[in-house]
Amino acid sequence: MKEGKVLKHVTKALLICAAMVMMLSFGTLGAKAADNDPRLPVKSTTLWVMKKNPSFSYPIQNMKSGDVLVSVKSSNSKKLTANKAKINGSQCAVLNPKKTGVVKVTATIKRGKKTFKSTMKVTLLKYKNPVASFKIGKREISDNFNDRFDTYNLSLKGKQKVSIVSTSEWEVVKIFTYNKKGKRKFYKNNSKIQLTNVTQLSVSLVNKKDSNLTMFIHVVPKL
Repeated sequence: MKEGKVLKHVTKALLICAAMVMMLSFGTLGAKAADNDPRLPVKSTTLWVMKKNPSFSYPIQNMKSGDVLVSVKSSNSKKLTANKAKINGSQCAVLNPKKTGVVKVTATIKRGKKTFKSTMKVTLLKYKNPVASFKIGKREISDNFNDRFDTYNLSLKGKQKVSIVSTSEWEVVKIFTYNKKGKRKFYKNNSKIQLTNVTQLSVSLVNKKDSNLTMFIHVVPKL
């Protein structure tokens, strides 16, 4: 399973994955379509329902010049709302989780006289803080993840030890950072990490009962 770099969009309440060949932050990656028609990037995914719900953006794949994303619809708007938006030059499906359950999202794309429909199964699970402890140096920030999987505007400077203790349901897989050039670097848990110029510090975790279920939590520092 791959993970994409998570970027901030519109407000601090919204996270998007830059490369949607990958899972949005925080769930499972479904099988990709086999053709080159315009489509949603995955056939199935898992999103988390939180007290402070973010939105998730899925760029439509295989779009050509002149292609238009006509609509994005949810089979149950009480559980998940779905809309279209143009983000960073890409035509995207924007999803807002509301309640737990399973929902089908349908994107309609026009290419000349042709109309394409692409569907994605979205499983919505209730979010629960996956870490019992998250220390950056001597600073404990685990409570920052009680309501959502990201935290913003922390001061990250110098070389500091990063230590994560997961809850009984989860296991820490890896820690990784991004710098201003978008370069990603991986670390083991309890490593000393140079945090100056880091634009994102992330942790991937896997569910102990279901190895196909993953979660990513993120620290986006004040730059």
